[in-house]
Amino acid sequence: MKSNPILPLIVMLLLGYGAYTLYQRGQLNLPGFPPQTPTKTPTNTPPVPIKNPTTAPVYSLEIEPIKFVRPEIQALYALRAKKDWAQLLTDADAFRRKNPTDALAGMLREEAIVKLANGDNYMIGVSAPLSGPLRQVGEAFLQGVYLASKEVNEAGGFLRNGKGKPQKITVRVLNDAGDRATAIKVASEFVQDQFIWGIVGPYSSSTLLAAAPIYNAASPGTPIIAPAATNPKITNAGKMIYRVAPSDSTQGAALARLVKSRGAKSVAVVFDESDAYSLGLAQTFKAQASQINLTTSDIPFSLNNYTQPKVGNFAVDAIFVAAYTADVAAVAKVEKSFNKAIYAGDGAYGQDLIAQGGQDIEGVVVTSFWHSTLTDKNSAQFTKRFQNLFGGGTPNANAMQAYDATRALIEALRRMRAKPENGEGVRLALESLTKKPIDGITSPIQFDANGDMNNRPWVAITVENGKFKAIGYAK
Repeated sequence: MKSNPILPLIVMLLLGYGAYTLYQRGQLNLPGFPPQTPTKTPTNTPPVPIKNPTTAPVYSLEIEPIKFVRPEIQALYALRAKKDWAQLLTDADAFRRKNPTDALAGMLREEAIVKLANGDNYMIGVSAPLSGPLRQVGEAFLQGVYLASKEVNEAGGFLRNGKGKPQKITVRVLNDAGDRATAIKVASEFVQDQFIWGIVGPYSSSTLLAAAPIYNAASPGTPIIAPAATNPKITNAGKMIYRVAPSDSTQGAALARLVKSRGAKSVAVVFDESDAYSLGLAQTFKAQASQINLTTSDIPFSLNNYTQPKVGNFAVDAIFVAAYTADVAAVAKVEKSFNKAIYAGDGAYGQDLIAQGGQDIEGVVVTSFWHSTLTDKNSAQFTKRFQNLFGGGTPNANAMQAYDATRALIEALRRMRAKPENGEGVRLALESLTKKPIDGITSPIQFDANGDMNNRPWVAITVENGKFKAIGYAK
């Protein structure tokens, strides 16, 4: 009986495959082939959690900004994760040469420089909307934070209470998307990061009020300085909550004084009593008007529904619209035949007002935190420094507010005592600004007992030849 010649061949192939598999695992050496490193056999033993890590934590990418930015920034964050500081510096330099207004790349570059120099540093956090409809606000925030931190670092850093080694500033940025739930997640992430000493942000009043309990409840707490949140409720948001924006409770009063100072004796107040911003602004305007002999007449309406002239029924010198961009544009169009001066609050300020109002909103006056056309010394110098860093770009009010917020936080780190050297220590140092303020762009940075800046002025801005122009402070 003949044997099957196929069987020996199959056996030889199986033996050869087995030998090669053992070689690949590093468990067998074959003549003429380089030795392989043995592969460790995986186990099912769960990892043991590390308590109180002494090295930097592995940052979650769930809410880091790299999901929402261009691929080049993603690549920079990948280098940061690998701590390849030299390559990060090289690539960030190359990127910023082509994109000088990108502050996120700039802050990554600064961190790389600090790490390569093996310098001591304090890390601060930024909670900002880097995706969604408020993305431009978030980008302006980052520009203000970057300018403030870079100026400190380039000056050699700062000394804690005038002692020890110079300290530099590094920045960790998280995207809160302008969303309440995400702002809470960001707050949770920051308070668990033992390397974060304080936060700049969030942007809106709603996200700040949602996240405030987290910053207050953490032990020993994490102080935040909000650049732009204006809701009066923030006054009672907790001991860790500060802001450099004036409260809405002061805006209506400042507007009433502004209208009076420009010659009006009577004003029609257009407002929607069902909207919190509109009603609150109208109430504070009327309260101040009653104290300065400025007569007011109520014109209630529904937001986005101002279609018929109403001012003709009143003998008034001016119109105050306590509403938003579209409403102010509508009032200007509908009431233009009456030739009345029109005023509005910060809810109406933005390029959309010019786009929607066209010629009809020429001469309209609105309020904001700041404007680059202000000619006072601090404003002019800030604009110049901003343009030097960002390739000639023009700063907006949100960038300025974030700049002042960052400077206040850095000053608190400078003043922090050896005990307690934690978030509570930073808060106490912020409290010291009440008696020893630092210079800000529009006013001294000086907090009251509730973390408010009641001395922060509003800026009056008009529309002239299709562009916004500052006309002074509304005090």
